[in-house]
Amino acid sequence: MRLMWVGAGWALLSMLGGFLFLDETREQVEEQLAESGTQVSGSTVDAAVIAGLVVGVVTGLATVAVWIWMAVMNGRGRSWARVVATMCGGLGIVFALVGLAGGGVGAPTTPLSLASAAINLVVAVAVLALLWNSRNAAYYAAHS
Repeated sequence: MRLMWVGAGWALLSMLGGFLFLDETREQVEEQLAESGTQVSGSTVDAAVIAGLVVGVVTGLATVAVWIWMAVMNGRGRSWARVVATMCGGLGIVFALVGLAGGGVGAPTTPLSLASAAINLVVAVAVLALLWNSRNAAYYAAHS
């Protein structure tokens, strides 16, 4: 469960770290638009960057909330929480791999996004391995 709290903390830091790379993100958006031949005003690019930042903050807060919820419920030994955490962990692995592949959906790649994806991958795999460790079966059986 401690590793889930680490995941929540890293998700929060990653979300807040997005503010550090606003200029780089803006430059990458401009480059992508130029490569596609799309001409837009600077204010449109700014609006797109801000919209991306808002989406990042909302999804970041949701991610932090899910990590905390799963840490608490799995700490209480709820079997359903282990199943939900497994599904979230599987999704986390998929998203981390997409992030390591360069964003996957046209999102700008920053050093923080690559580091975050790598750390999320390691944390998700470790959490899943620990959740399904045979020694933990008795704990969940006793509390569910």
